[in-house]
Amino acid sequence: VMTEKQACLQLKADYAQGDAFVVKLNELHPQMFAPTISSFEVCPHPEDAPDSPGRQQSLVFDRAAFEKGSSYIFSFNGVLLPPSTEKGQSVVRSINKLIEQKKRVVFVTNDTTMSRVALFNKITNDYGVALMDTEHMADLRKRSSGDGCSEAEMVARCAKESIITSSCICAWLLARRGIRKPFVICYGTGLLEELEVAGITEYFATANRDGSLKREFLEPVSVDAITKVMKQAP
Repeated sequence: VMTEKQACLQLKADYAQGDAFVVKLNELHPQMFAPTISSFEVCPHPEDAPDSPGRQQSLVFDRAAFEKGSSYIFSFNGVLLPPSTEKGQSVVRSINKLIEQKKRVVFVTNDTTMSRVALFNKITNDYGVALMDTEHMADLRKRSSGDGCSEAEMVARCAKESIITSSCICAWLLARRGIRKPFVICYGTGLLEELEVAGITEYFATANRDGSLKREFLEPVSVDAITKVMKQAP
């Protein structure tokens, strides 16, 4: 039996040639960029009958199917538009209408500059999305009030239930792997705050706790500069 590594080594010489995978600019045709897939096939569930064919899922928006959902996930970047614009306000009204219908709303982002709490506050205060009014949040606040938690703790719990960021996923993974002293390349404080929430406080980062870049990482690359940094985090 051939292992994956052996297979890759055998393919290496073929890929090194490269000619078979090169497309010259003068050989490009508009047809290469034309959409060719109008639907995608969903594999049948294992419990379905063996002869059950895969379902064809249409890519055409189905409002009736959309409104049957109980939870809705939105990307922060690209979905929420400037709140001062009519289109931005229209988007928020549509999202708040889902919340009025007792739907759960979650926002996701790959932006690491803000923590979940910071993004939650921005979405609710600056954009006007009524995340605190969802049925899920109302139940959470009711349970949290019995714990005697502060307003800040309440917001943190609500943010944890309605915001997902790449920073919190990174912090979760590091904590799960038992990494206590990571070297963090970051911009802003979002990732640093999430690391601290996850119990990781001995990190060494390229940014200060206030979000400003450390001076040593702005210096020209040299042996002395690299040695200086390494001595800070042995």
